[in-house]
Amino acid sequence: MTLLNIHIPLRVKIDGFVKLKVQDAIGDMYPVYTGEVEIEPKTVEQSIETANTTVLNDIRVLKIPYFETTNLHGTTAIIGGNG
Repeated sequence: MTLLNIHIPLRVKIDGFVKLKVQDAIGDMYPVYTGEVEIEPKTVEQSIETANTTVLNDIRVLKIPYFETTNLHGTTAIIGGNG
């Protein structure tokens, strides 16, 4: 089976609440993912709840802050903090 990515321009005027669902080739219906699309890395495991949904946008994971500073003993790398 070959998977195709299809982009369909869609313009919708919403007066109230709209629930979108997408049907796959087998006939299963999946609600559109409406959660966060920008994720900040943390020191603990995270899960983005996208199972059994249709994700219409990229989910972006932000970069971990990284800074370097020089001192008498060389260079200090600061990972995940403020520079």
